[in-house]
Amino acid sequence: MKTDGQGIRLAVVLLNWNHSIETLITLSRIQSWNLSPLIIVVDNASTENEREILQEKAEEIILIQNSQNRGYAGGNNVGVQNALEKGCEYVLLLNADAEVSEVCVKSLLSILEKERDTGLIGPLLKEGEVLYAGGRDIGIYSNTRVPYHESRDKPHIISVDYIPGTVFLVKCEVFRTIGSLSEDYFFSGEIADFCRRSRDEGYRCAIYTGCTAIHHIDRSSWRDFIYPYYSLRNRFLYMRRHGKFLYFGFFRWWAHGMLHKTIAYVQGNHQLACALNLAMKDGIQGIYGNQHERIKAACHHCYSELEWNALA
Repeated sequence: MKTDGQGIRLAVVLLNWNHSIETLITLSRIQSWNLSPLIIVVDNASTENEREILQEKAEEIILIQNSQNRGYAGGNNVGVQNALEKGCEYVLLLNADAEVSEVCVKSLLSILEKERDTGLIGPLLKEGEVLYAGGRDIGIYSNTRVPYHESRDKPHIISVDYIPGTVFLVKCEVFRTIGSLSEDYFFSGEIADFCRRSRDEGYRCAIYTGCTAIHHIDRSSWRDFIYPYYSLRNRFLYMRRHGKFLYFGFFRWWAHGMLHKTIAYVQGNHQLACALNLAMKDGIQGIYGNQHERIKAACHHCYSELEWNALA
């Protein structure tokens, strides 16, 4: 998407980690857009075979290959920094497992251009048969996603606590004002944190009900315990940074973790119980960032070495 004399207006950042085929499919869709955005693909230290697949498109895009897995925040930060250096006005963070139309993106861009106080926006998100309209404060709620029930009302803009990072459109001035995504979260919570920091600076975070993106959720087995670990641990990090009543917040998430740890153990899901136990310890002790190896060590007895190698 270019404007005469103004350079590139929109950059799309795609983060890849061992899902190169899905990334190329999404890339192909974007390349068909009349918007002609700058496309930045960041590979987060995928396997050699996966990286070779991406190399096939290296001449058509900006391909950045990280030497280590920097997580959702770190990987996207590399792409966003490149977009800022190119002078882009808007950045779209897009998951490879999401589908969004050019018409939808144009609508979101139009809103950001017209609504000066709105700095971040996303569409409705369809996962399975359920529509979601953004999320609520992750320091308060355990189930943060907000279901949206379709109505005959005209499309409108809804203010939300955070916009899912699945399809996340941001004015570049927001990044220049508040900085990059926090890499301490590594996976889960960094977008909620970014939206909170943005709102604290006076930017509105919004969902537009006039268009919908589809999210094909990854059902990989690692989500059974890796994701719950980061989701719980990062609640403690979020409370450290944004909570008004820190000790109450810590107790609230410790109690939540203990309850679900006990339920998992009683149900025989020992790897999940181990992951939640570690999440509570790390959250309270302030151990953040990438903890994949420590989760692996804590839960190792629940898996064979072959299965662990597949999850690594």
